Amino acid sequence: MQDYEVQLIELDGKRKEEYNEMIALREHLESLSAQRKADEMFIGELQEQISTGGHGAGNKSPSSPGGAGFNLDEELENAKDVAPNLSLEISRLKAENQLLRSSMGSGSENSRLRKELEEERAQRNRLQKNFNEIHEKHTVAEAQVQSLLRDMTDEKYVEKMDALFPAGGNVPMLTQEFFTARAYNELVAQQKKSELELKQHIELATELRNRIADRDRELLSARTDLSALLRSSMGSGSENSRLRRELEEERAQRNRLQKNFNDIHEKHTVAEAQVQSLLRDMTDEKYVEKMDALFPAGGNVAMLTQEFFTARAYTELVAQQKKSELELKQHIELATELRNRIADRDRELLSVKTDLSAVEKDSIEALEELKATDKLISGSLQEELEALRTDHKNATTDVQEAQKALTKALLEKDELRKDLDTVKEQGAGQDSSKYLEKIQQLRDRLKERNEVSGPLSVRSRYTRDHIVIYPDNNTRLPGQPTRPPACKQARSSILPARPSAALVRDSHPLAREPAFTMTAPKLSLSSQLEKAERDRHDLTRKLKASTDGGAALAQKTQSDQIIKNLQRENALIATAWYDLTSRLQSNHVVLQRRNDVPRSWLNKQRQMVNGTAKPCFFQA
Repeated sequence: MQDYEVQLIELDGKRKEEYNEMIALREHLESLSAQRKADEMFIGELQEQISTGGHGAGNKSPSSPGGAGFNLDEELENAKDVAPNLSLEISRLKAENQLLRSSMGSGSENSRLRKELEEERAQRNRLQKNFNEIHEKHTVAEAQVQSLLRDMTDEKYVEKMDALFPAGGNVPMLTQEFFTARAYNELVAQQKKSELELKQHIELATELRNRIADRDRELLSARTDLSALLRSSMGSGSENSRLRRELEEERAQRNRLQKNFNDIHEKHTVAEAQVQSLLRDMTDEKYVEKMDALFPAGGNVAMLTQEFFTARAYTELVAQQKKSELELKQHIELATELRNRIADRDRELLSVKTDLSAVEKDSIEALEELKATDKLISGSLQEELEALRTDHKNATTDVQEAQKALTKALLEKDELRKDLDTVKEQGAGQDSSKYLEKIQQLRDRLKERNEVSGPLSVRSRYTRDHIVIYPDNNTRLPGQPTRPPACKQARSSILPARPSAALVRDSHPLAREPAFTMTAPKLSLSSQLEKAERDRHDLTRKLKASTDGGAALAQKTQSDQIIKNLQRENALIATAWYDLTSRLQSNHVVLQRRNDVPRSWLNKQRQMVNGTAKPCFFQA
């Protein structure tokens, strides 16, 4: 958004520069054309002079009377050289006049653009200020976390891990980065400190409420005294000095309380950032999973994990942190309300003080003082109004940015989903094609082998039409379950191996095993082949179902997205149409009435009898 605004400002500046250059070139062209016309006129006059009086002028001497006349003509011709300069000046003035006339209607546009530019600059400054504050807080929090991680390594825990793992490994690094007893203690201490500061903040808010109540009572008392003074038309100097002194004391007390409140709020914000950073960086579940994998029986590691960092402790800390954040937000809102009330009381006190001092002064001085006080109060109210407008504008901008970010995230999510579906479809197609090619190659090799083995082999009667080849471990169809190693071990224990099985090492376990001898049970091999055939049909059916289901799911998702977009567009169109209709009805429909419509009952009857009635009408 900021880059787009900068680009727009640059394009506008370039447009203005090119427009100014065009105006300058146009003026230069007009001046050149005027100079050309003047030169042509001058050349024509010279040619006319040469053709008419050139011979007579050449025969006369300079001392003759005619020579003086010729010299006068020369002087007049020389005086005409000023004419081109005047024409150039006139053309330049015309161009400037035309430029001013063309720019008269763009005054409002320029003012609007200047106003928008000022608003955009203020918005950019606000965003830059927010970015600087967040970056500063992030830097401070990162430095604090780094210092804590450097200083909070529990020596006993590290020694125990070194004793368990003499080579070191990643355990000391993980312990230093994530989980130590000292880190947990620091986290608890930070939480207690934040709770204590929050308690102090609550006490301060209570004290502010009491102060406001006292100020209200004092204001009521001051108003009562003022009304009494106005009724009696006399004032007391000592009473005025006392009221002024009390007002100054209250103002100093309010400033002190405001300063204390700001300090406590700043400390609480820093503590909150520290606790959040510690909670984010110091609770890694992967470390606990790794320790459980290293020590299946539990032992001391499970005890240390339970003592220091568990899911329950983390949940409690997060709940306490959320509760503290909620209370802090409520107290910040309360503090803002209290500040507004204090500002209102200050304005009322200022007004009462001005009225009180105006009683003791003359009418002119009192009027001037009242006017100055009203100006101060109006300025204060205007500042509050501008602050509220700025906050509203900032909130509106933040909401718009959040909506844009949400829309962008949704679009990216849809694109990623489409890309994922496409990749899945391509992967499934490639896997199936490779699988079929490999099956065909293995079938050819088995066919050649069976032809070579002879008619006495039991395998030759079963593997020509019923053999099923499974892919290796690296090639697996989508939805096909992996074969556990236990099955392979069991089959290898049942069927003996022979050296010739190396020819088909990457095929089905039946292909890796030797052919049965004549004493092998035929029923077992037949049942195994039938089971393999059934498995092949099941896998084929599952593959087809998964492929069809993925395409249908992608189509359904795309249709749902199109329906949602159309519903959103319909809602926007309906809202715009309703808004346009309401504006037309409220702004352009006016009820008008004729001035000659009679008002009394008798005149109405006369008009009806005479037939000159003119009904009222609506005029749009």
